[in-house]
Amino acid sequence: MSLKKNTAGWAFDRIRQDALVQLLNDIQNSESAGYDEEICVKVRSALGGVVNLATTIPDRDGIFKTAVWKLLQEFEELYIKWNKVNGSSGNNIKAREGLRKKMRKKRHQIAHKVRKNFFILGNDLDLQSVDAVYQLFYEATKAAPEILSNLSKAVERYMSKRAAAVSR
Repeated sequence: MSLKKNTAGWAFDRIRQDALVQLLNDIQNSESAGYDEEICVKVRSALGGVVNLATTIPDRDGIFKTAVWKLLQEFEELYIKWNKVNGSSGNNIKAREGLRKKMRKKRHQIAHKVRKNFFILGNDLDLQSVDAVYQLFYEATKAAPEILSNLSKAVERYMSKRAAAVSR
């Protein structure tokens, strides 16, 4: 099953399929030093928005909402740990690399859970709430467009598709 474009389910799916993937690519590119505090706070805010968005999913089966919310929260926690590794020594770079790999694995778990439950996303999310999360991602990319270049492109793709849909 696929999601109809410019629906809340489609928009949430773009987070897991594009925004989180591109954020991980940016994280990998910054593994030697991590992010400074300003960027970290903005990215944390955006990830917190994604976690909060997951809490708005009605818990129809008693499992999906809890599982997605928990996986997203774990992803956010791994990001926080990744950025708390200070310094650029070999051990610190290896520690950040290990945490990034755990984040990528967590994103795969999120993707699997979301793919299996498209119908819930398609029916029960609010598009404006997803747009608000993308606004948080946008704020993060504005703080560091050269460092978050991949995420910036994901945000641009989403916003251009949303703008095209609204103008129709």
